[in-house]
Amino acid sequence: MRKGRRQGSVRAARRCALLLATLFVAVLAAPDADAAAPGFSVAAEPAWVTPVPTPEGHADGQSEGVRTLLFDHQVLVGRRGATRFKRFVRRITNESGLQSVSQIDLEFDPSYQALTFHHVVVRRGDQVFDRLDRGAVRLVQREKNLDAQLYDGRLTAVLFLPDLRIGDVVECSFSIAESDPTAGGRHSDALGLGWTSPVDRVFVRVVAPRERALSFVLEGNGRDEVAAARVRAIGDNEETVWDRADVPAYPAEPDAPPWFDPIPWVAVTEFASWREVSDLGQRLFDGRAPKAGPLKAWIDKTREEAASDEDFILKAARFVQDEVRYVAVEVGMARRRPNDPAAVFQQRYGDCKDKTALLVAILRAGHVNAHPALVNSSHGQALDQFAPTVDAFDHAIVRAVSPSGDALWIDPTVTLQGGGVDRLRYSPFARALELGPGGDHLEHLKNEPVDDASPQVHDVFRVASPVDGGDKAETALDSERVYHGYLADFMRATIRGLTKEQLRTMARQYYTDDYPTLRDTGDVEVKDDRARNELHLVSHFGIPGFWAAGTTAPYEALISAHMVRMFLARPSAPDRKSPLGLTWPLHVRYEAEAILPFVMGGEPSSQHEDNDAFRLWVADNPSQRRWTLAYDLVVRQREVAVDALKEYTEAVDRMRGLLPHTLTYRPVPPDGPNWPVIALLATVVPLAAWAARRLYLYNPEPPRREEPDLRLSGIRGWLLLLAVNVVTLPLRTSHDVYNLVTPVVSRARWAALGAGTRYSPYLGSLIVGEAIVGIAITAYTIALAATLLKRRRSFAMHFTNAVIALVGFRIADLALASMMSPPGDKAAGDAAAPVAAGMLSAMIWTFYVHGSRRVKATFLA
Repeated sequence: MRKGRRQGSVRAARRCALLLATLFVAVLAAPDADAAAPGFSVAAEPAWVTPVPTPEGHADGQSEGVRTLLFDHQVLVGRRGATRFKRFVRRITNESGLQSVSQIDLEFDPSYQALTFHHVVVRRGDQVFDRLDRGAVRLVQREKNLDAQLYDGRLTAVLFLPDLRIGDVVECSFSIAESDPTAGGRHSDALGLGWTSPVDRVFVRVVAPRERALSFVLEGNGRDEVAAARVRAIGDNEETVWDRADVPAYPAEPDAPPWFDPIPWVAVTEFASWREVSDLGQRLFDGRAPKAGPLKAWIDKTREEAASDEDFILKAARFVQDEVRYVAVEVGMARRRPNDPAAVFQQRYGDCKDKTALLVAILRAGHVNAHPALVNSSHGQALDQFAPTVDAFDHAIVRAVSPSGDALWIDPTVTLQGGGVDRLRYSPFARALELGPGGDHLEHLKNEPVDDASPQVHDVFRVASPVDGGDKAETALDSERVYHGYLADFMRATIRGLTKEQLRTMARQYYTDDYPTLRDTGDVEVKDDRARNELHLVSHFGIPGFWAAGTTAPYEALISAHMVRMFLARPSAPDRKSPLGLTWPLHVRYEAEAILPFVMGGEPSSQHEDNDAFRLWVADNPSQRRWTLAYDLVVRQREVAVDALKEYTEAVDRMRGLLPHTLTYRPVPPDGPNWPVIALLATVVPLAAWAARRLYLYNPEPPRREEPDLRLSGIRGWLLLLAVNVVTLPLRTSHDVYNLVTPVVSRARWAALGAGTRYSPYLGSLIVGEAIVGIAITAYTIALAATLLKRRRSFAMHFTNAVIALVGFRIADLALASMMSPPGDKAAGDAAAPVAAGMLSAMIWTFYVHGSRRVKATFLA
């Protein structure tokens, strides 16, 4: 049985995935005398096979230079086994196809399967060449999974085809007969109904005795395109056929969720319920506690030393996880059946089923309720749609019951797992089938909460001055990474066997894309609190040439949230047909702190994106000689559905634009008056005063619709409140002008406007323009206050004009600030609220001035 690999935290699944057929290994009986012997044979096609004509096919090829004309897969289910017949017909369409078709590789397990070649021919026009040379077939034992400590004994029959040419049609047919005692006499299978490239015809046929009661369930993404099977009786057998023409390609797209099957297929099973699957498994994992021997002595000693039942469970789990290494020798019956727990204890190695059986035996001997459980390392909750079958699982774990009655899920192949018993209430596997009393249904498992960010990365850049050191100035970088949860388990196991140099290389790889010149300046410091499951890694680097020549300023440097970007997945193609898999559950936080050799300009800002798939918060806080950036990303779901990809991609692109921050620096000249700006503003002041006086003198007679009631004359009531605001308005506007003028009348502060993360060459000019407008408005508000104090008839008109000018000034100021800020800037959003409130107030007072009888009676001069 093959070992599957699970992405992410579960090293166990990565090193120990097993096909379910392997998990249910025969304790039932020895193989028949007719069971397959090692090797292969050559024979004519079986008589039970239905001949299928090869279609002419299309002339166009595919990227690999091959057109598949026919995929013919027929299965004969017998009373003690099954025979699988396959026939492939392919046309070579260009040079690349010559290489891909020139070698035939057929893999089989000689311990329970027998390979038979039927024919291998090459058709070239009317010519037919027989290429099945028994002496040319080589049996090789590749052992593809030796790097994962798995030896399975499978063989590959290799046949090289000579003299192939473009346009040739290559046809190969073979059968594999198997008598597998691991399935308890029941048949299960998975039959593909498509391919990653187009196929002109797919023919799938199953023949089985009617009493076998096989059920067929369509699975995979393209199942809705598959017509219902044809079913008919053939004597005592029943034939089920799927015959598809012009079958489209079902390409596997990158980053699809692990559970997503792009190719339609049919699940064949003889199991009527999960209970039947569980009962079969229990015959394998008997879980008997040892009565004597070294294992029993170890259990008794550990039970005596344990402070509590929870402590005993944890000690037992840690022993099997850490001290029984993962090695799978799955040859013959040994690869099909868990070894005796006592033998595994003595030899200190085993695969997932061996380690599961050992841990179950230890826990039961210590009076803990425990059973094996089967899981799928990739399909997770998709098992809810699966038909009951032994093929639904690829990994074995332990289900134990805590003293408080909670279910504990222990993966015995996870090494150096941290935390206490509480963590065992969670599992990365979404569904599990207990091989015990609860085996009548799939149990739902809970993922570990990710309240604490993991990883938490804090980078401190001690930025060298670009002026003192030029482009060779070396910036120091100290990086601390903190891991919790399953990532702490994964990193703890990963770094255990690394040398100091390997650990430095691993830490350096996080930054080399952004800083190619980065170098180590010290060893990686490791602080591991396994009880709290908290792992700290501290690295030290130097970055020569941190500064580079800029486009908007003489010097620029990049600080990028690489840790966030790597988890913010983006579809690689706009017309994607598969869901996009996300790293879930995930909560990652990245903080960058730059200690600067200069004073930095700018205001704090924050942006955020909050949707169904993820939440990302970004904060930018420049403060004198320290600049801090903070990013907090939470991934909320396992995948993004196809119909939601457009909206998701737009959100990702918006936020990805905020991840790299550019630090700019313009050398600051000696301080002193910025005479060009001062001269410009000095010219504006008398012009504004002259214009304000001319407006003050403009005092036309307003239209009178009725005589004012002179008894209401006088600045009292609401008019008194308005008068106070009007008289003090010049002070407030002049204060705003002062704040605008201060940074532009000093040469040093004018130059400092170019040092920041959002530098614009127009920033100084925009501030000067705002200051000029502010001076003009201040002069006009003085004239407005004078018209109020003199009770001139033109007060209402000037009040309206001033209000419009002030509101327009505030709106323009807000618009410019928004243009200078990143999308979604929280500070810009916060500034909009008082502007809106000011507009509402201005409207109310304007209506009052033009509608109040007191105003009409007061302003008559």
